[in-house]
Amino acid sequence: MSHASAQDITSCYPAVDPARITVIHNAVDTDEWRPDSRCDILEHYGIDPDRPLVIYVGRITPQKGIAHLLAAARYLDPSAQLVLRAGPADTPELDRQVAAQIDDLAKERDGVRWIEGSLGHRQLSQLLSHATVSCCPSIYEPFGLVNLEAMACEAAVVASAVGGINEIVKDGITGRLVPFEPVSPIDCEPAHPERFAHDLANAINELIADPYLARKGRPVSRDPEPQLARIGVPYRRALSKADCALTFAFGAGGPRTKSAWQ
Repeated sequence: MSHASAQDITSCYPAVDPARITVIHNAVDTDEWRPDSRCDILEHYGIDPDRPLVIYVGRITPQKGIAHLLAAARYLDPSAQLVLRAGPADTPELDRQVAAQIDDLAKERDGVRWIEGSLGHRQLSQLLSHATVSCCPSIYEPFGLVNLEAMACEAAVVASAVGGINEIVKDGITGRLVPFEPVSPIDCEPAHPERFAHDLANAINELIADPYLARKGRPVSRDPEPQLARIGVPYRRALSKADCALTFAFGAGGPRTKSAWQ
């Protein structure tokens, strides 16, 4: 999944030899996640295509940081809309807490939309395609697949600099990384939540204020060949290791898996 995940594994299980871990990053299908200029989904949810749009896509769980984005939203450019494709919640209590935050925010500014139900690829692709910024405010993240989905739809990304996100978002090149300091190695809540909220808002507002800068942060190449070639190397290594392990366990005439993956 990510080098950050590999580090978590070796931290939790020090007996594991790091040399036996092969990291293969997640990926998205760019035939399904691609720019969509249509507006029917936006119209269905009352989203104005002519106003800046900040979007969050993720579960309602502490590690995804939605509460911190809602805190940051109080400092966002007044012209910006905030669309939250958020849910389900980990617990009923957390659902009520986030619902209260959203209600309070909607009383202070317009353009706040909460989409609770699940959406398909086409609906999400259209929302991301029209987003000025896709925000991933996670406080713990093994990878952060939503950032790849946003990039595939050519949305500018603002994300917290945690875990595997650092391996996806290159600050100033493929998006904006927001510095993050946890309370401690075993407590991933932000040590300075108000500062984190302000930093999120500042990074988002910077892209809203400068459309050229936002476009600069959007990936322009959709050619999969270089990425496939790069991914193929660790896949072949991992399969080679699996094949050797099976040969050792079952003998030369036992189960073999390598040919099934070639």
